Amino acid sequence: MVIKAIGEQKQAALLKQLFPSLELDSRGVIVHDSDTGRTSLPKVFTGGDCANGGREVVNAVAEGKKAARGIHALFAGQKATGPIQASRWGVKGSPVGAGYDRPIRVPELEKEYAKKNPTKLETPNSKIE
Repeated sequence: MVIKAIGEQKQAALLKQLFPSLELDSRGVIVHDSDTGRTSLPKVFTGGDCANGGREVVNAVAEGKKAARGIHALFAGQKATGPIQASRWGVKGSPVGAGYDRPIRVPELEKEYAKKNPTKLETPNSKIE
């Protein structure tokens, strides 16, 4: 079953009616694993505003993607990883994953770029160590 978001109000009462043993926090947000979206009910996952309490749409999309990975892991028995994003190529370590997995910080990218191109990056806020 998929319950699609259809409004701007929290539906804590409806969720408790449909899933009596589903854990909600004091704000009416579904308690879940932040990496997989899995809730207190083993085969129920959450994403979007009911998982994060209502943030930006980009956060809701990220929560949905995490839940999709969690569902994939449940049915396929294997962990799913994100695609390689072009913006991650300058990051040390593995470039796999999306910004919601491991956010990229601009100062980190500037520092790495400056090491490779010392004369090309000169900004007032850059502190290259």
